[in-house]
Amino acid sequence: MWRDNLDERLSSCLTRGTAERHTAIIEGEEALVGDGNAIGKDLPDHRTGMVWCDHGWCYTTFRERGDVMDKITRVGVDLATNVMQVHAVDGAERVVVRKAIARQRFVSWFANLEPCLVAMEACGAAHYWARKLRALGHDVRLIPPQFVAPYRKGGAHVKNDALDAEATCEAASRPHMRSVPVKSPAQQSVLVLHRMRTGFVEERTALVNRLRGLLAEFGVFLPQGIRQLRNHFLDRVEDGDNELSGAARQALMRGWAPMAGAR
Repeated sequence: MWRDNLDERLSSCLTRGTAERHTAIIEGEEALVGDGNAIGKDLPDHRTGMVWCDHGWCYTTFRERGDVMDKITRVGVDLATNVMQVHAVDGAERVVVRKAIARQRFVSWFANLEPCLVAMEACGAAHYWARKLRALGHDVRLIPPQFVAPYRKGGAHVKNDALDAEATCEAASRPHMRSVPVKSPAQQSVLVLHRMRTGFVEERTALVNRLRGLLAEFGVFLPQGIRQLRNHFLDRVEDGDNELSGAARQALMRGWAPMAGAR
């Protein structure tokens, strides 16, 4: 029954340029394709059949699972703490794989692929995973998130892991897309020193502002600057003429402890 008007339907899809996307991976009697449902249960060889697309039932050719993994040319990855989302396409830009992979199986999944282009957003742990995948022979590119965002379907208001992986894969296909150099462990070690120091400076600044603000609530005003705070803080807190209570003095001295030990 599904063969009725087969040539007419195929010609219609070829005219609209959609028949080339009708490729399925057969898993049992029925399979889900990126564009719709592929019905193969009535086909003895699971090689040809009909697929439902935007234009109705169309004739298509199915491929076995083992035939597609070696044809992946580009993979977009959305990194996360525990579950990674991958979006892979072949040389004809057809979607081959769209799935979530646990962190424990992430490297082993790529180890079974032939070397290809792997794109990820330059985010947390991206350099670590890039080094791991490069060791397997893949061409890894880290793309800044602001360059990936324009390719996300639905814009900033429609965001999930699958769309992020697809947008990353699409952004990597652009010939002039800029990427971030993958850092070595030694380079990242130097960054750790800079970031820790920056964090300590920010925490010290926040503490100084907090102490000055709390003292001002009791009419105790200190000049601006860390050095001025060091020179006058203890004298003002221990001054019995201000309105500071015993509990407030004790709390302020505890807050002052990190400053007392710092230089």
